[in-house]
Amino acid sequence: MASKGEVDRDINMRETECPQQPNSADCGYYIMTTMRLLIKTTFKDKQPQLNSLKKNWFQHEEVDFTRKKLNEWLHKQLGEVAIG
Repeated sequence: MASKGEVDRDINMRETECPQQPNSADCGYYIMTTMRLLIKTTFKDKQPQLNSLKKNWFQHEEVDFTRKKLNEWLHKQLGEVAIG
């Protein structure tokens, strides 16, 4: 464990199954949804919930929520019409 201000170089990598996009256009949204939910559960439970990373961890509706929130944020930041 790294002390404050230091980088923890002892990171354990783990390969796991995760939900897959049904097309060639949504991979970024799936990655953002996976990261959003992983961070959300980590802050809630105070530790990563890696055992929840499974192929059916979330439904496509979660990806739609991520897309909607990102578009709202972009619209607010850019002052333009949101895409999608």
